[in-house]
Amino acid sequence: MINFAVKIVIFFDSRVLCLKRSEKEEWAKNLWDIPGGRIKKEELVIDSLKREIEEETGIKIRNQNILPLRLWEVPEKSLIGLTFVTFLSKLPKEIRPSGEHSKYKWIRREEIEDLDMHPGLKKDLETAFEFAKSRNMVRFF
Repeated sequence: MINFAVKIVIFFDSRVLCLKRSEKEEWAKNLWDIPGGRIKKEELVIDSLKREIEEETGIKIRNQNILPLRLWEVPEKSLIGLTFVTFLSKLPKEIRPSGEHSKYKWIRREEIEDLDMHPGLKKDLETAFEFAKSRNMVRFF
């Protein structure tokens, strides 16, 4: 059976939100990640994104611009996914990582290479920064 998943790159200013997967997780434990997860049966993609963001960070995304970024697959997991990007206008007051994650941090583009992260997610982050830069959507200092 094929599963479907969503991921999202969340920008604030010139940084993106990354979450560190818990050591308790069976897949990609202790690696840096971005919010996302599997789409539930009969769930709309946008609803899945909003649910996963809130579950994993405590951030409620309302009428935010959410744009598609990249289609990907993990054949060994029978998983097809789509990564999106969004831009926050203000920094959330609080971010609460779920039990799936042990901590979070906002990273700049130059920090991507040093992150212990799945190569596909690094590609997503690089693509998101290029996308944002090409459209003057974030300030780079």
